[in-house]
Amino acid sequence: MFTYPSGLVDENLHVPVDIPVRLTLTSEDVSHEFYIPAFRLKMDAVPGRYNSLWFQSPEPREYPIYCMQYCGTGHSDMRALVIIHKTGEFEKWMENAANFAARMPPAEAGMRLYKVRGCAQCHSTDGVAGHGPTFKNIFGHDVALKGGATVKVDENYLRESIIDPQAKIVAGFEPVMPTYKGKLKGNEITALIEFIKTLKE
Repeated sequence: MFTYPSGLVDENLHVPVDIPVRLTLTSEDVSHEFYIPAFRLKMDAVPGRYNSLWFQSPEPREYPIYCMQYCGTGHSDMRALVIIHKTGEFEKWMENAANFAARMPPAEAGMRLYKVRGCAQCHSTDGVAGHGPTFKNIFGHDVALKGGATVKVDENYLRESIIDPQAKIVAGFEPVMPTYKGKLKGNEITALIEFIKTLKE
């Protein structure tokens, strides 16, 4: 994922044409290796530290990005694009991307947020548990919590879990999820909840 100075997060790297771009790389899990073959750029992304590199593209095009260091079962899925925008178009893209949740149906916006805000790394949509519970068929059902209590998964529970994920830990999972308080707008949280509601049998 790529985070821009404005706080916007996107699965692809968007940059303006013919302007030097500096990237700061880090990792939240294991070591990766950021690689853009077209620019012969390669740099490690390591947990707990920052590495940086810069590049400049003379023409608007799309180029593939890969992870060149085996990083686990999802290694082959770590692909993205660097999208070089024509003069004046990068700013338009930034404005539109920052407000996509307001322009899309909530569940559709929620699906996009699920992919770009890191939810997919821990919460599957196919019933297979990851670092966190699967989202499939979870809405409206009771889940067991650490300590023996149970809670019904409704809108309030999901909102609390996004803002204060340590408040109620599902049995069998570790309290590793970071808070998204201040990172997601109210309509974005609502969109994520609406997306989770659609994941039924």
